[in-house]
Amino acid sequence: MVVLMSFFLHKCYLVNVLEIIKVWSNLDQFLTD
Repeated sequence: MVVLMSFFLHKCYLVNVLEIIKVWSNLDQFLTD
C-alpha cells in the first residue's frame, strides 16, 4: 500500500515537473520572440 502511494506521488511529481518545463520553455520562446 505504501509502495503504491509513493509510486503515485512520484508519478504526480514527474508530471508536475514536465508541466513546469513546458511552461518555462513557452516563456523562454515568448521572451526571445
